[in-house]
Amino acid sequence: LVVSPMEISFESKIGEENTKAVKIVNSSMTDTISIKAYFEDKNLSKDKSALYLSRICNDWLFISPQTMTLKPQETKSVRIDINIPEDKTLNGDFWSRFFIEQTSNIQNKIIESPAGARFKVNVVTRWAVNITQTIPGTLAPNLSLLRLNVINQDSTNIESALTTEFKVENTGNKILMVAGKLTYRDVDGIDILNDPIKDFRLLPGETKIKSIPIPRDFKKGEYSVLTILDFGGEE
Repeated sequence: LVVSPMEISFESKIGEENTKAVKIVNSSMTDTISIKAYFEDKNLSKDKSALYLSRICNDWLFISPQTMTLKPQETKSVRIDINIPEDKTLNGDFWSRFFIEQTSNIQNKIIESPAGARFKVNVVTRWAVNITQTIPGTLAPNLSLLRLNVINQDSTNIESALTTEFKVENTGNKILMVAGKLTYRDVDGIDILNDPIKDFRLLPGETKIKSIPIPRDFKKGEYSVLTILDFGGEE
């Protein structure tokens, strides 16, 4: 199967309805394929913060059809309808995710352990489509740095590799793409190394911990580490 697009963005106002579609192509020359479409279970995120959970907008969305069969080389579409509630307090970014899962031609594997136990494993293929909805003119990005530490990967060995670890939380209402760098300075305040931080995505109410190994070629001495994070906000 070929599924496109894998990312859908709505920018609907309060009380508005909107529709988009995902195209599904059966690229096989010989096989007929059946699929089903369904939303990610919100209960799988129950360990997340209240802010995070309040931003999942499954209840605003409807997908149709939820099952279909495609003949070889056939193309069909899944329609995504969104209906924004009449709630003047709504603001910022919301999101959802639904899956397109193949229900026919399921692959089966038999795996045997060294002790002779046999396990039948079903391999199910599915594609995730991410949906975002932005209430226009209401975005307020904000990011909090909760922790910054240099830790020893093996506390029993002082010669083991060191890692800079930081924890951040998206405390705003906008989905953030966070970039930045770690700057290491000597006792004279001179920059010794600027180590880029790979961009990462952070949803409102979400926290992430990033661990970045410190190069081993630092000379003996005292150093400080500064983290600079760019999230598109004012601070």
